[in-house]
Amino acid sequence: MFGNQTEGCNLTLMEEVKFFYKVAYIPVFVIGLLLNTAALCVFLRKRASWTETHVYMINLAVADFALILFLPVRIYSFFNQLEVWDFCPYLIAVHYLNMYASIFTVAAISVHRLVAVKFPFCARAHGLRKRTAFAICVFLWAVVVTICVLYSKLNSTQELQSCFEIALETIELRFVLVFFILGFFLPFCTILFCSSLTIFSLLKDDHVITHEEKRKCVAIITANLIVFIVCYAPFNIMLLVKFSVAMQSQHISNCATYNLVHNIWSVTKWIATTNCCLDSIAYYFLFKEHFALKLTPDPQHMPVTQISLTYSLANQ
Repeated sequence: MFGNQTEGCNLTLMEEVKFFYKVAYIPVFVIGLLLNTAALCVFLRKRASWTETHVYMINLAVADFALILFLPVRIYSFFNQLEVWDFCPYLIAVHYLNMYASIFTVAAISVHRLVAVKFPFCARAHGLRKRTAFAICVFLWAVVVTICVLYSKLNSTQELQSCFEIALETIELRFVLVFFILGFFLPFCTILFCSSLTIFSLLKDDHVITHEEKRKCVAIITANLIVFIVCYAPFNIMLLVKFSVAMQSQHISNCATYNLVHNIWSVTKWIATTNCCLDSIAYYFLFKEHFALKLTPDPQHMPVTQISLTYSLANQ
């Protein structure tokens, strides 16, 4: 079940990794199901007061929930052999569908937050309202679904190492680079740039924001960035590494390097999956704090920048 035959190597997961898979995915499913269900229920209860921020957050929750529904099949495969069949490429696509939908949504949220804080008048004039947010989310899903459908169709069952993993040496380099650059590197650069500029703008504002309020906002933005890096960077970097090694697998006499990389990459897949739980923790702070600064009672004397700090604001 855990061994994968390639053209030059027979990939086998270490016993420790097999055990880790069996133990670690179940808590992710249980916790993720509870947290995401609760988050969606809260979002639906507040639908009358949805802002554009709610639209982005719901989009993120739906992407996470899609992965949660997929996990039972994944967990079952750890305990029982799943034969490679026609539906397997689509099961693989579901995993990537969730990951890239989440990545693109977080990037959109980062841009939305920066515009609201740095260019509040621009945000008001050009939308960034619910309709615009809906349109952006629909566009993101269209892009992600198209990529994943093409991905599944380009890989026949004969090219699968297992029901949940393709043979990387059968994929063209350009396709892997598209996944890495468009699916991770560019969104990461966008998130890093927008988060850094947002923090810088907040720290510069000395009119209304107290030191404690600044600290909380900067801490949450920084935590979101760290979670993104920790969850998605290892998987995407190791994907490139594994592809590079896979291209040379037929030249590796003992395949030790390929097996080691395969095991490390397998663990990073679990790390990426945990994002569906960590996002839900962010939702908790959204509704607990409304990610809002405690402003002065008279809104007429507040800087527009502060009124428009809507990264995770919900209407009071």
